[in-house]
Amino acid sequence: MDPDLYFPVLAAAKNLKPLSYMLFALGAVPLLLCIGCLVAYLRAKLTPTTPINEIKEGSAEVKGTVKAIGPLLKSPISHQDCVLYAVLFHGGGGMSRHDTTTKGPSTLFWEIQSTPYVIDDGTGVAELDGTELVMKQRDHSGLQITFGPDINKYVHRGSVPPDISEELSAKLGDDVRRKFDGTLMGLSRIEEYHLKPGEEVYFLGKVEDNSKPVEPHWLMKERSLTESKPDPKKEHSDQIHIQRGDDESGPFTLEQVNAYLDDGTFLLTDKATNEHLTEFIPIHQIPGVKVNTGAKWRLRGGTFSNKSEEAGQKKRKMIALISLLIAMFFLIPAILILVLT
Repeated sequence: MDPDLYFPVLAAAKNLKPLSYMLFALGAVPLLLCIGCLVAYLRAKLTPTTPINEIKEGSAEVKGTVKAIGPLLKSPISHQDCVLYAVLFHGGGGMSRHDTTTKGPSTLFWEIQSTPYVIDDGTGVAELDGTELVMKQRDHSGLQITFGPDINKYVHRGSVPPDISEELSAKLGDDVRRKFDGTLMGLSRIEEYHLKPGEEVYFLGKVEDNSKPVEPHWLMKERSLTESKPDPKKEHSDQIHIQRGDDESGPFTLEQVNAYLDDGTFLLTDKATNEHLTEFIPIHQIPGVKVNTGAKWRLRGGTFSNKSEEAGQKKRKMIALISLLIAMFFLIPAILILVLT
């Protein structure tokens, strides 16, 4: 007598092995998310907050308020006084009025600006290289830009607003406006992120000696697997020209510019250019220019937020719990099927 006749469940289970493999695959994704959130939660929980005057090179958790060193910027869409902003024009994701092809979402235009700023916790100040948290990368759908920090976000949908800053309006160009305004169904959008002085911030990451050389603190840090050639606009130069109002002077060496910034001869409101640039930009954005922020330490390459860290920890715990439940929903049946077979 066939034993499978007496054990119909066992007989059915033998045919369910492919299903168990699929369930394992479905359960692996939320399980990995659970592990990631749990690791981030434990890392934040187990790393004590350190006063800035006591931090050392390595990893540290720092809390403080944003303090501007240079002149404040005005965010071009929401018109907020800030130390850092990123504006991303996203278009596509549907048919365009100008052609009948369906295109995936892509970043049509980006603009990122910052002014020198520090985190002040009352015991000292630390310089935050927040621009490196802005990433540019390429994938199958083209140029994609992601803004890392969990900071203030303002979204505008539809056409380009008429009250954007004159400087940004001049940079857009007719082609970007046409593509952006031509997207159907309101899929075009502008995302603006900004960080304001006086805001409470939290940082968990790497601490570096601020006196050591670092990549220029300007515009953004690019990360791309497809671009290996150096950008000449980021190369150091000893042919720097300074503009203050209608007056221009130079050329100066990089060493002279840094020295004149230190002694007050040059101001952070001055603009500068070199042989690699076609226009004058804020002086601190020139590659190699180092603004003396009075900070002994530089913070970079970590988690940065202006939201309550307690709320962030609760969110990570909740995501970890929900992900674990979803993972178990798939993994438990998969394990049972393998055990029965």
